Amino acid sequence: MKNILPSSFTFLQKRKSIVLHIGVNKAGSTALQAWCDRNRELLKREAGLLYPDTGKEGAAHYGLSRLTGFSHGGRPAPEAERNDFSMRFARELKNSDCKTALFSSENFVLNKDPVIVQNLFEGYECTILVYLRRHDTWWESGYKQAVKMVNNPLWGRGIRNFIEFNRTRNPKYGNYRHMIDKWAAVFGKDRIVVRPFERSQMPDGIVVDTLGVLGLDKAIMDRSTPQERLNRSFSKRASFILDVAQRAELGTENIAKLLRYLEETDTEDDGFSLLPPRMRARLIMQNQSDYIYIAKHYLGLEDGGLFHEPIPAETDEWHPFEPPKIEEIVAVIASAIG
Repeated sequence: MKNILPSSFTFLQKRKSIVLHIGVNKAGSTALQAWCDRNRELLKREAGLLYPDTGKEGAAHYGLSRLTGFSHGGRPAPEAERNDFSMRFARELKNSDCKTALFSSENFVLNKDPVIVQNLFEGYECTILVYLRRHDTWWESGYKQAVKMVNNPLWGRGIRNFIEFNRTRNPKYGNYRHMIDKWAAVFGKDRIVVRPFERSQMPDGIVVDTLGVLGLDKAIMDRSTPQERLNRSFSKRASFILDVAQRAELGTENIAKLLRYLEETDTEDDGFSLLPPRMRARLIMQNQSDYIYIAKHYLGLEDGGLFHEPIPAETDEWHPFEPPKIEEIVAVIASAIG
């Protein structure tokens, strides 16, 4: 892939640069962050690219997103803390001999103000990188993640209740056009790089795709530290069991045991979505005008084709999910915590 960053971007420029990967959530962020974190020295040595320690928590830069107010219910940190971050990052970048830094946190998709991010990185040339996932698969992946993480959820059981709850609670949640336009209004349209998170358009995965976006040779992968599969998606059966267990007041320790047990025993899914083809198509069509706008406005695609995979049809084969019986659920939980 050729370098698709803005034409003014180059690793050889005199002005120091930042590429800020903002997500979206459930679009490969964990895999990208883990690979970059494991291969920080390789990126620094062979590509002149810094994946900063400053602002990093775990493998992602959640410290940076929280500092700038991009957290649930959060506000930007006091100016003194932001100034301290700026000084520490400037020192780290200088000591690295790199001219470009890559930050990554999917929390930047929250409906907050990017101006605080712009102010924090004043003096740097900033590019915003965002991966978008089609809404039918995005909602399903989000639901499966939520049942792994959220204890005593406020939504009713099942994916349909999950979708309805989040749409009602925050109408802007999952509104890609609103999110991208908001960042473009601050950093400029020409500083936004949009990539579709779709297997047919990125067959080698998000790490190789991001390397291509940055204009780096994917051969660097051959010299990188391999990584295990992270944040795996559970089957529909395991997700249903978790959805029940999270409402049963088992306690965080027992939920953790259940998660480990399911990771060891969960079988491969049947490949069919939790959502019937008709509902998947509806979720896509509700966002189709935004897909076309983004494709034309940010990718220069006159045909408006942001995603390439076919829209589900009612005649598509689909097997409705039959949830496990209560006796099976109890047996699984007992085996996990016993």
